[in-house]
Amino acid sequence: MSTPTLNEIKQQVMLLSEEDRKALKDFLFAQTEADADNGKRIEPRDFSREIEWIKQNRKSYRGQFVALKEGRLVAHGAKEREVWQAAAGAGVSNPFLAYIETEAEETFGGW
Repeated sequence: MSTPTLNEIKQQVMLLSEEDRKALKDFLFAQTEADADNGKRIEPRDFSREIEWIKQNRKSYRGQFVALKEGRLVAHGAKEREVWQAAAGAGVSNPFLAYIETEAEETFGGW
C-alpha cells in the first residue's frame, strides 16, 4: 500500500462531515502540542563564547562582519551576505553573525 500524498489527504478531508473535520482538527492540535511537550522546543543558544571573542578581537575586525561558531572565527568581511555564504561554505549552517563597529561608529551618540 502506498503512502497518500498531502493533496490526496486534503481531498479526503473535504469529504468528511463537519463533525469529523472538527475531530480531525482537535486531533492535529493535540499532536502538535504533544510534539512540543516531547522536547521538540528550541532551547536558547549560549553566545557567551562569541561575545568574549568579540571583546578580545574587536580592534582587528573593525568595520567588518564576523561569523563565529562556538567562540571561533569562521568568516569575516565587509559584506554581510558574503560572510554568511563563506561560513556556509566552511560547513557552518547557523553562525553567530555580528558587525564590529569602527571607532567612529562606536562614539557617535546622536540625538
